[in-house]
Amino acid sequence: MGKIKSTISEERKDEMRRSFVVISSKVDPASANILNSLLANFEFEKTEELFDSSPIYKFENLSLVTIGQEIVRPSSELDVYFGSSDCCYIFASRHRAESGIPSLTGHFTGNFGAADFGGNANEMSRYCPSVLKRYMLELQSMKEKLPKYNITLEAVHHGPTELNKPLMFVELGSSEAEWGDKEAASQIATAIVGSLTNEEDKRYSKCAIGLGGTHYPEKFNKAEFLDSEIAMGAIVPKYSLQYIDGKMMKQIIEKSEEKISIVALDTKGLGKEKGRIIELVNSLGLEILKL
Repeated sequence: MGKIKSTISEERKDEMRRSFVVISSKVDPASANILNSLLANFEFEKTEELFDSSPIYKFENLSLVTIGQEIVRPSSELDVYFGSSDCCYIFASRHRAESGIPSLTGHFTGNFGAADFGGNANEMSRYCPSVLKRYMLELQSMKEKLPKYNITLEAVHHGPTELNKPLMFVELGSSEAEWGDKEAASQIATAIVGSLTNEEDKRYSKCAIGLGGTHYPEKFNKAEFLDSEIAMGAIVPKYSLQYIDGKMMKQIIEKSEEKISIVALDTKGLGKEKGRIIELVNSLGLEILKL
């Protein structure tokens, strides 16, 4: 009986394993750099399948897809092609910041207000906190190989928002010099594969949304990197709190694939919205974590 049980377990392992679709854009140099590193460093096989006229590559539970559009405005055909699979989209992208600080970032997408860079206005994308945490921890473990880079979460911003699968962005930046950095792209590729091909699809026991603070949320970074139980979900920075009402809060909580049980507050980073946001949060009946 033990032998039969073991055989069933092995057969079920691949069936139950979540798949991930890594999406690269031809018009994004950092995105192409990360794609090239994935192909060079891992045994992806070129399939006969095409998406947007480019071949799809596969390795274990990962598929690599190349699109011709800007990374924040992918074709809705992604959902048509991958609609029947239990998958999560990983968008490999450049990161741009006026500061020029070399950064490796990860974040979920959404528009609190207008949709200036893809997606729909006042819409949050679907997301999975545990997937982002696994990637960020894997990347953080390579910090010694990336001494000049700041590894950080970002607040929710830009599109896409309308896709039917959970998604996240992994980014290389913050300037053209970093977009072409092959060593950094290689470490991102390793973090993608290392965090997403693990046999155990690890889920964290506590998932949180974060409210307040800056775009690069230092306090929520600490929760992500140092707390072994908390996985950060959507992060709404101080500059977007004006758009957060009961309806938007409901959407932020419900778009998470995993149950949100905590609202983390950067209490010194709520600005003039502090009283209103605290009142709104108190009405949700969730655990409140003040940072």
